[in-house]
Amino acid sequence: MEFEIKWKDRGYVAEFHGPCTMEEFINYHKNFSGDPRFDQLEFSIVDVTDADLSGIRMEEGVSLVALDYGASMITLPYQKFALIATDPHALKLSQYYKNEMERLETTWEIAIFPSQEDAMKWINQSHSAD
Repeated sequence: MEFEIKWKDRGYVAEFHGPCTMEEFINYHKNFSGDPRFDQLEFSIVDVTDADLSGIRMEEGVSLVALDYGASMITLPYQKFALIATDPHALKLSQYYKNEMERLETTWEIAIFPSQEDAMKWINQSHSAD
């Protein structure tokens, strides 16, 4: 798995490339959440449009939900979190993540988009309304 993090004003974009396993996503998350900028985020965009998630089973998604839900309760109580996916399996994984976080009553706003541009419109629209 290859990934690139692009820091933006108020947030970041993480782009994933190639075959990805859940273990790699968890390791990325653990390393990334240790960055001091993580605690100041207002938005996150995770783009998996160039990633192959076919090796990830739906039930493995609970690990990321647990990590992010913990972050939402302790260090990052509010943010807009956008998932970018177009592949059918990636969309199912993204929807599972969104559904589980909402079931746990996360304070994060989570949405799924087909492009980073659509996600940024959502983030900027809601930010300007604040």
